[in-house]
Amino acid sequence: VPLVSIEQSRAYWRRVRCGLANSFLDPRYVHHVPLDEDGWYDVERLEAVAPRPCECLFVDGPGGVQEELGPGRRDGPHARRWLEEIMRSCRLVVFDDVHRRSNLELFRELLDGLHLDSLYLSYVPHADAENVVALAVPPDAHASLMELCARLEFEVHTGHGVDRCTEP
Repeated sequence: VPLVSIEQSRAYWRRVRCGLANSFLDPRYVHHVPLDEDGWYDVERLEAVAPRPCECLFVDGPGGVQEELGPGRRDGPHARRWLEEIMRSCRLVVFDDVHRRSNLELFRELLDGLHLDSLYLSYVPHADAENVVALAVPPDAHASLMELCARLEFEVHTGHGVDRCTEP
């Protein structure tokens, strides 16, 4: 299965690749793709490494504006176009940090017209926060995903709204 992992920071890219190699795992799946002027990844470099069709897309970056770490943002025009296009072929979309209103709104906009069912999982990355990750699957996979979440005892929300967002 083709796997692509994107890292916006050259330093973290090197660190991740070294960690994988030191663990006897193949580091070639981790790619450095710097950010463009609008805060999204350089689309030309992203296109060079991202396979089509894409069966599973996990969006957890770029880091930046919301974390007060730099210019990274996933709601700019380049990001929207790229995400809209790649998500058309996905059987599973995982969109992290939808406890942030802007990410939740973007996720919902991107799903519009894709015929994917969504659900939301809460998790606690550290004592001071609760994060929410969104998952979207075709209707024929929804029941299986719900069963898997129940077996894993995940807290599932089928209707996560902006009223539950803890960050802008």
